[in-house]
Amino acid sequence: MDFVILNCIFCKFFERLSCKEVCLLVMKLPYLNIGESIFLSFSLPLFLSFFAAEIRTVKLRGLLLQSFLYFTVLTPVAVYPLNAEYGAKDVSSNDLPKGTVSGIKLAEGPNGEPGGSYYFTGNFLRGSFVEFQNHRLLDTRYSISIVAWIYLIDDGPLFDYGSGVELWFSNSKIHWQVAERSTLNKLTACLSGALNLRTWYYLGVQYNYQKGTLKAYINGKSKEIIATKIEIATNYSVRMGIRSGDNRHFKGRVSCLQVYKNTLGLYDILATRDTRCFGKMKGKNSFPAFV
Repeated sequence: MDFVILNCIFCKFFERLSCKEVCLLVMKLPYLNIGESIFLSFSLPLFLSFFAAEIRTVKLRGLLLQSFLYFTVLTPVAVYPLNAEYGAKDVSSNDLPKGTVSGIKLAEGPNGEPGGSYYFTGNFLRGSFVEFQNHRLLDTRYSISIVAWIYLIDDGPLFDYGSGVELWFSNSKIHWQVAERSTLNKLTACLSGALNLRTWYYLGVQYNYQKGTLKAYINGKSKEIIATKIEIATNYSVRMGIRSGDNRHFKGRVSCLQVYKNTLGLYDILATRDTRCFGKMKGKNSFPAFV
């Protein structure tokens, strides 16, 4: 089956509805298996044709887009809620091995729910970390996106593939780094301005293999650095909170950690925020759509 033909079917349908964002996102369909692509390419336009007039409104198109993203583009490698109910268990359909937890405490989550996040104490002597053994699915190799709720108190590593892929909070800023797979030569970018301490942020970072770019989204604002095209060193075990050979231990809270092999955009991350771990966010930690 020719994926280009399938994509064109979708694009033609959605262009008729003046929803060009969907057309751009549909080009990610080759990441799906052939059965999923065939099903979506033929069944979804047929179903929506009955509601063509109604979905011309911005609100309904937005709901349609989020539903489409959730079931197609947003297929995670792993989702770790990091809360009282699921802990470090992967709740994605891949059911990857559960993480090893040491020195972690439960704390209030971004939605205000008790036990809704993992609290990393930043204690160097006792150690406060979560470790995930590497898995062939966690080894994304080319592109990667990492999304999570973070609550920052003090510097340290948030998410670390050994010396390969590193997400740090340092000097009140987010630092995002990937290393080339064979040489471990690093591409590093500071991808945020100064962030407030003791505040929840919804963070998404990505490396785009096709474009060779590093990018971050923080509460709806984005920053991109043009780097170079490399295969990234995701072939190491993952640690949160600590890094081997470094005495800086992250202090703060993390919730709803997600890993993707795709590069997520604005609408992608909006959809993950509202569906993956908590449902629609309300109150002080909600923020406008990424537009």
